[in-house]
Parts: sequence; structure tokens; C-alpha cells
Amino acid sequence: MDWVLKRTKINFIIFASCCIFPVYDIRHSFFQQELSNR
Repeated sequence: MDWVLKRTKINFIIFASCCIFPVYDIRHSFFQQELSNR
């Protein structure tokens, strides 16, 4: 049972990073654009 929890945790972390990183990239590049527009 323990390894199932571990696998679920790893899958969740991978899933979370797949969701978070694109959003972070978009916000980061948007922020860079805002800075360079000034």
C-alpha cells in the first residue's frame, strides 16, 4: 500500500509541475514585456 501512495505523490508532483511551470513562464515573459515597454 505504501508504494501506491509514493507513486501517487510522484504523479501528483509531476502533474503539478506541468501545470505550474507554463503559468509561471507566461507570467514571467509577460512581466519582462511590461518592463521593456517602459
